[in-house]
Amino acid sequence: MRRIHYIEIIRKRGWLGIPYRMPKLRTAHVDERRWQQLRGKPFSLSAMLL
Repeated sequence: MRRIHYIEIIRKRGWLGIPYRMPKLRTAHVDERRWQQLRGKPFSLSAMLL
């Protein structure tokens, strides 16, 4: 099992109701076969789910 760390932009609301966007560090777990397929390519969540 391998871990992939990626940054996702999430939308939130401040305490006055003002929306803002912020980056959030996420972690995905992939098996060895999928790791070999994704290695060296730009990471995308849709590529991981295929």
